[in-house]
Amino acid sequence: MSSVDISEIYEKLLQIYETRYDYTNPKAVLNYRINELVREGRIKEDAILTLYEEEGELTREEKEKIKEVIIKKKERSIERLTTLFSKGEISEEPYKRAIETIEKDIDKLRKETITPSRPSYPTYEEEPTSLGYLSRYLWYLVPLFFGLLGGIIAYLIVKEDDEKMAMNLLLEGIAITFLFVYLAMAVIYRYP
Repeated sequence: MSSVDISEIYEKLLQIYETRYDYTNPKAVLNYRINELVREGRIKEDAILTLYEEEGELTREEKEKIKEVIIKKKERSIERLTTLFSKGEISEEPYKRAIETIEKDIDKLRKETITPSRPSYPTYEEEPTSLGYLSRYLWYLVPLFFGLLGGIIAYLIVKEDDEKMAMNLLLEGIAITFLFVYLAMAVIYRYP
């Protein structure tokens, strides 16, 4: 299994997230879930495979085969490093650190048990954005109360997390400003 295979699985997983779930930023959600598994002590490749299996696209046997291929790939890396070290192309300290890291990854993979696939169904978890799930909808109040100025401020703050929502906030600010101006003109000309 090469890094190309893992990147292909990652891309397929991203497509699943884009089609199956209604997230504004599926790539951020996917990366968040991968990082959660990495924080639990898994290596990144295994985290991707676990999420792919959970989505019902990878059987237990397929995951076991891929896991063995990853282990063999890491063992070949050790052999290449040993060859480079024996030729004197790398020094002893970087060699030891690299071998130690690779051996830890291999041990993690070997110790990890493969759990059966769970049925895939959408979860309604909080979307991991810096805006937060509830507070993201509170941003719509800013242009409502402050018009165009509120729309511009909300746009500038929200655009890094969600470009589409930021544009909607700006358009809301413009629309509210025109509505205020229209109502003010109607009142002024109605009652001189």
